[in-house]
Amino acid sequence: MDKHKLIKKIIEKKIYSRLPLIDVKLAFKKNNNNNYTDEEKVKKTRELLGKIYSAFSGQRLMTRRKLSVEEVLKRHRSTRERLPYYSEIYKRVFNNIHFKSIVDLGAGVNGFTYALMPNGINYIGVEGVGQFVDLTNDYFKEEKIKGKVHHFSLFELDRVKRLVKKQPEPRIALLFKVIDGLEILQRNYSKELINEIISVVSINDKIVVSFATKSFEKRRSFHAQRNWLVNFIKERFMIIDDFELGGERYLVFGKG
Repeated sequence: MDKHKLIKKIIEKKIYSRLPLIDVKLAFKKNNNNNYTDEEKVKKTRELLGKIYSAFSGQRLMTRRKLSVEEVLKRHRSTRERLPYYSEIYKRVFNNIHFKSIVDLGAGVNGFTYALMPNGINYIGVEGVGQFVDLTNDYFKEEKIKGKVHHFSLFELDRVKRLVKKQPEPRIALLFKVIDGLEILQRNYSKELINEIISVVSINDKIVVSFATKSFEKRRSFHAQRNWLVNFIKERFMIIDDFELGGERYLVFGKG
């Protein structure tokens, strides 16, 4: 079976059906090995996508039943892990600065924490799982929240830059637990993404990057601390805050 037919087969399964095609193609490229059968290529690509979009642990979100805000946050792995700490995280991240807009890159269902964000702030998200985009936008509409989540890939760099650039200043860009997934698909892409975001923001804008330091299921620390990422940020930008909460490390930085 040719490449295009295999990719079509990969996204036939419902939970993969609304992922950005560019991400699916990158994942397939990692598994397009002549030693694998077509069935193995499909299976391994789906497994890799499931690993990257750990949100698939939140398949229970893909339901017709209306869920409360707390139910949504508890059913998505990343927000469930972060749930007890959101107030403190936002206190540290926003630090009494009156940002006019948030750009949440790899948003998941983070928009459901809008009530914990500064009052009236403009929220713009980018998310690859189409079902979560719809879920959040429906919530915003029902609650009359000033926000929107866009459905496209963080590998669509020009679209990311345009979206960031058009938001009112001062802005804060959030990249919560997206680095590992990006690096699996394309090594060093995170550096390129951060550099390009920095190129379109102002001196008053901030970027927040986070990554896991502890396994939520096993409650143990990782040996890998993403020193390559920390050093990259420290060498090129101005660190404003660096803290850890709930097994997740947060780096807040801006232009030097």
